[in-house]
Amino acid sequence: RNYYQELADKNRQSKLLLQQQWEKLGVSLPEEVISFQVPYCSAVETETPKRITDEELSAAWDKIENLSGNLHFGDREFRETYFSDLSFFLTGLQFGLREAVRLKFFIVRELIRKGDRSRLDHLLDQVTDRFLEEPLEELIRK
Repeated sequence: RNYYQELADKNRQSKLLLQQQWEKLGVSLPEEVISFQVPYCSAVETETPKRITDEELSAAWDKIENLSGNLHFGDREFRETYFSDLSFFLTGLQFGLREAVRLKFFIVRELIRKGDRSRLDHLLDQVTDRFLEEPLEELIRK
């Protein structure tokens, strides 16, 4: 329960920061998005009679992180720079990281405020698959 509470607190702080960033761009996120938290389930049973402590769970997570970070040079960057978000990573490859961030906020703001997706549609028409060099729209239709 303590380990989960620590994760939930960090998650809540991240959501507040995200809310502040969106407000700077003129977008107000609904309170239910910011305050939403998956409730802790105290009825979890382990397969073995041994209970895992928060410290053991945290240590296991640290070991997994250290091992996966050594598997590939881009693993840590993918998690830290692109937040393990494949679509954000691909957008960054297409437009560059700074432009991907700028476009994300700009397009989402247009969609929320005006329901206007014309800029998004225009960008999607310009995107090509880096492997096939076909317009993304044609790949979607297939």
